[in-house]
Amino acid sequence: MHLMTRASPNPPDMAAYALFLAAGLSSRFGSDKLLHPLRGRPLFAHAATAVAEAIAGGFLSGAVAVVPQGATNLARQLDALGMQLVPNPDPARGLSGSLRLGLAATLALASLFRRVSRG
Repeated sequence: MHLMTRASPNPPDMAAYALFLAAGLSSRFGSDKLLHPLRGRPLFAHAATAVAEAIAGGFLSGAVAVVPQGATNLARQLDALGMQLVPNPDPARGLSGSLRLGLAATLALASLFRRVSRG
């Protein structure tokens, strides 16, 4: 078993991707949960920054973010952190809809990574 530590990021033949689900309606939260402030920054920024740092450190090969279609400000910020964006045209379908979209994009990205790295 290979444990990932700060001293041993992902081996070159093993790609790991983050799936960042950001297209929820926050109906139980009562307001837009992603934009809720925490220590002076929107909640999503804390998680997105951690993902970006994991990519920069070689622990992740990339990230896919599922965002509501038309959420340009959120999309712009996640794009600036290096995430591949997937618009969700119908966030009302719930978590399963976002998960399906995100997994499909993540699998396509991982497949492309394998082809390029083994090329």
